[in-house]
Amino acid sequence: MSTALKHPWQTIELEFVAEREYDNPYCDVEIWVDLTGPDFEKRIFGFWDGENRFIVRIVATSPGVWRWNSGSTVE
Repeated sequence: MSTALKHPWQTIELEFVAEREYDNPYCDVEIWVDLTGPDFEKRIFGFWDGENRFIVRIVATSPGVWRWNSGSTVE
């Protein structure tokens, strides 16, 4: 996914919903977004937010086109 951001330093919250429940989602699931933008490339890890919902918060550090790809692992 990509987007052109006009307001750098504004937090964007990405929500992901697991298709199934886990015994211990805090420990059993790791989720991330690989974020790339102008002179920037970093993996941003997310967190479990209750039930089967996971959140990754990203921030653009400069104006321009930003792209992200999500990924996850399950124990």
